Amino acid sequence: MKVLIVDDSTVMRRIVANMLTSFGFDPIEAKNGMDATRKILDEKPDLVITDWNMPEKNGEDLARWIRTNEQFKKLPIIMVTVSNNNEEIARKMRFLVNDVINKPFPPQKLLSKIEAIICESNKSSVSIR
Repeated sequence: MKVLIVDDSTVMRRIVANMLTSFGFDPIEAKNGMDATRKILDEKPDLVITDWNMPEKNGEDLARWIRTNEQFKKLPIIMVTVSNNNEEIARKMRFLVNDVINKPFPPQKLLSKIEAIICESNKSSVSIR
């Protein structure tokens, strides 16, 4: 399963990529939303994990682009944020993303969110590519 990690922090991308690799996923990295749109078109990932706050095209803009793109509108998205107001972001993003997670997060929490998204996708008969 290919997972696109979108974050302007190289360190954060490496941390998440290492987590994903240890779980058997194939991580792809993008430094911002603009870079991510190119990677989505070229690599066709199965899941996107994107930071909320980035230069050029932030996580919300990226999620809106994905949801309005016919080819990718069902692509699962996990939004990552350092905000203490996770519930407010989750309410704002409820129609754009599948889940929200706060930085820092333990590997097992990320894995459980990914598994929940896969399980939900299978229930609604939306297949993960």
